[in-house]
Amino acid sequence: MINRLGLANKIFENMSRSLEVNSLRCTRVRHKSSDCTLCHMHCDTDAIKMSERPGMTIKIDRDKCTDCGICVNICPTDSYRFLINTHNEIISNLIKNIRKNGSIHIYCSERVESDDNVFVNCHGILEMTDILILYLSGASKITFRYGNCEDCIIKNGYKIFSQSIENLKLLIEMFSSLVGTEITRTSSEIVIQFPKQFDIVEIKEDKKVEEVVDRRGMFSFYKNRTVDSAKSVATYLIPREEPDRVLVSFETYQPKSRTRFLDTIMKLGDLLVNTVQTGRYFNMIEIDRDCVYCGVCAKFCPTGALSIDEDRTELQFNPSKCVSCYLCQPACYHNKLRYQAELNLELFFDNIILISKEESINE
Repeated sequence: MINRLGLANKIFENMSRSLEVNSLRCTRVRHKSSDCTLCHMHCDTDAIKMSERPGMTIKIDRDKCTDCGICVNICPTDSYRFLINTHNEIISNLIKNIRKNGSIHIYCSERVESDDNVFVNCHGILEMTDILILYLSGASKITFRYGNCEDCIIKNGYKIFSQSIENLKLLIEMFSSLVGTEITRTSSEIVIQFPKQFDIVEIKEDKKVEEVVDRRGMFSFYKNRTVDSAKSVATYLIPREEPDRVLVSFETYQPKSRTRFLDTIMKLGDLLVNTVQTGRYFNMIEIDRDCVYCGVCAKFCPTGALSIDEDRTELQFNPSKCVSCYLCQPACYHNKLRYQAELNLELFFDNIILISKEESINE
């Protein structure tokens, strides 16, 4: 039996858990040979406990977790998500604070200087796509101001955000609407000056519709409200933890971070180049001609970027679906698959035939 103080402590403890893990999306849970440790490697507080073999789930040490959100940013398969103050809410709040002249100042939680600032817990939570979304929403000048990252408990924030800036530089060379973008750095800030200002996007607040009930439905109305309130409280009482083991699923899905990226680049104007270096956002695969068509690479691909037909005679790859999790390479037991250094952007949205038995026979 839990007393009132214990009940209150339990509620507040679970309310503070703003991160949730979906281990079924983790490549290490999906396949024993996955060497992805991005979240663990960049969690400076050692709050993330990685799975040791397929089916073993990821655990978060709530006492060590700072809710910085770097794992949400850096995970290619969307294994992490915010429960409170979601990523979309964070970006929406930033968009609301874009001034009429297109400027916005974004501070990390360690930097407090003025009354007109907008805060994020850490700049490491923002990826390249988020910067572009702010630009397309009316921000022509974005100033990121930060404190002393070495003294901050979230030490990897600047490192992660710097990589987002480098990724942005690659896109500046690719799209016409980004030509002329200037990026300057000082010891305390990074300033991005875009070539023009788009119309500022107005974020509309969701208006609650007043529910109207008659006398006959009043009892049912309040009964349902009571049940809903109880369910809401129950979510705080029940820890959001996964079991130690899960049944691995091979269903495919499209991570929201990838969808945001694809939607964003479609608005960036004409392409200025035909090829791009492969990496986090763009990738291309090649398969040796003596492939045995086992289909294991396609089976373990979480997004369906790799696929094989029912007759096991043809392997296809769609670069736009690839999230660069690199799981297909260790999953190929015959070592017939590898990543290429460049991608032809004309093929970015196509289902490319990597290898076909019929072509091999004809050769």
